[in-house]
Order: sequence, then structure tokens, then C-alpha cells
Amino acid sequence: MSIAMSSLIATLFKKHSVIQDFKDALIALDSNFSFEREDILEIGQIYCERYPEAYSKRNTQNVQIGYFMARLCIVEKALADIPPHNRNAYRQIFYDMDSIENKINNLIQQCGCEQVAYEFVTITGRIKDLEALIDSLPRGMIKEKFIGGLSVIYNVIYLFHHFIKQCMQRNKEL
Repeated sequence: MSIAMSSLIATLFKKHSVIQDFKDALIALDSNFSFEREDILEIGQIYCERYPEAYSKRNTQNVQIGYFMARLCIVEKALADIPPHNRNAYRQIFYDMDSIENKINNLIQQCGCEQVAYEFVTITGRIKDLEALIDSLPRGMIKEKFIGGLSVIYNVIYLFHHFIKQCMQRNKEL
């Protein structure tokens, strides 16, 4: 007997078995989706059904898909208060870490250091709130996937902070 899905993100993840298709569908929602404990558990359950694994025998590609699925959900929700015209730039930074320095510096050049710093604080504040929600999940595979997704996000945040700090210091010197 199948339980009816109530979570939009879980429904999308179930519908789109290719992670890129899920990414496109999630981005199309423009941060307008629920991301509460029940949503996380539901999408996590679908992930676990699609990619069953044991702690002793792990398929690294499937693990990475789980981390990316989690990162997509967290970042898309964190971008909710960012002006729509800047969201794609942030997506490029968080989802594709190639040339991250150039992407961050391009965003700073386009929007100005102060605007990017303000948006960065907004995004990181939302991520910290979402991290607290994830920390409240029961121990297990679902929580592990979302913590793995957060670890990559925090690597990006570290680099982002570094480049914003450099920009602010340059502005003080002028």
C-alpha cells in the first residue's frame, strides 16, 4: 500500500528520476515550495527507495546524487529572498564550483560589493535556519544525505566569504 505524497518536492523527485530533470523542475518553482521536516523526510524516503544502500556497501555515484538532491533543495529555498535577476548567478556558484572565483567576482562586478554582501548574509542566514531543521531530523540515511549536501554548501560559503571580504577591503582602500 502506497502512502499519498503531500510534499511538492518529494512528488517532483519521484516524477523525475534523472537528477538534472529534478533540478530543472525545482528551479522552475522559484523557491515557492514547502521545505519543512515532513518534506525532507518524504523526499529522503523516495531517495532511499530509489537508491537503496547499506553503510557497508555504498555506491559513490548514488551517494553524490543524494548530496546534490539535498543541496538543490537547501539552496533553492535559501534563494527565496534574493532578487530574481540575481538567483541564476547564485545557482551557478552553488551548483557548479568550476571557476567559482570568476563567478563570484563577476557577480560582485555586476551588483556591487555591498549588494552581494547583503545577499550573502541573507542566503547564509536562511541556510543556518535550514541547517537547524536538518539537525532536528532523526539519525539515519536521510539526515546523512542532507548533512552531506550542507557540507558542500559550506565550502562554497567559505570561498564566497573570502571574496566578499577582499572586495570590502579594496573598497575601504579607495
